[in-house]
Amino acid sequence: MSCNASRHRLAALSEAFGKKVKTGSAGRTPWSVQKPILVGTHRVQRRLRPTRYTDADPYKLLYVDPDRIEYHVNRTSSPRVFGTVSGGDWDQQREPIAGVDVYESLVQRFRHGAPWEDTELYEALLEEPTGRLWTRACESDEERLSRLREIDELHQAIATEGYLTQRELLGRDAGATQSLNNEACHPVLNEVGVNIGRDGALLWRHRGLHRLSIARILDLERIPVVVLARHREWQRIRDRVRTRVSGLEETVTSHPDLRNLT
Repeated sequence: MSCNASRHRLAALSEAFGKKVKTGSAGRTPWSVQKPILVGTHRVQRRLRPTRYTDADPYKLLYVDPDRIEYHVNRTSSPRVFGTVSGGDWDQQREPIAGVDVYESLVQRFRHGAPWEDTELYEALLEEPTGRLWTRACESDEERLSRLREIDELHQAIATEGYLTQRELLGRDAGATQSLNNEACHPVLNEVGVNIGRDGALLWRHRGLHRLSIARILDLERIPVVVLARHREWQRIRDRVRTRVSGLEETVTSHPDLRNLT
């Protein structure tokens, strides 16, 4: 087998393994065990296929103004694996967060004091979530009441205690944080997940929609997010900043994803 063939085979195996591992789908495995595996996998992928994987730490938290996350991208056609770089028009298929049923319902509830029964989310929770940004429907009135109570408690906690990272919540109460994590990932990775479009737009992609909505409603100045994927054109801008190519505007280099690169 030639050197190039071996390299391509290793890259393919690494990519297949990475798709399984780098979604963080081992929620019960300690983070101290997971992180070295995840970081090591990403380094191998980056070395083998540098155009498909970012130079950035895929698990680093960025702190951003939640109002900068104005749009979401299509969940079926946009990438979501930590640390990936992807071309195409997925970042152009964006819709306003303000039009999402979860956000609209939480605005009604927490800005205008509406009872849950008067919100779109109340009925939607008992319906098949096909085509929605959330995927967990309730199977009974009791489960729906419990879910809505959790949202009320989440809003109250953020309003009174501030927005805490999942790592901070784990330090306070590991059991409760783990039980409230409805994703397969480790809780440390269960932050608001965004993709970055070609124009630098922060586009909500996965996880934390309720937290993001509440942060916007409360006019919080900043929240932690993780970047799942970057558009290829944006990664090129990142590469130019990293290698100190001149000619980039200050508004670009002040982007949260480009801080500390120069």
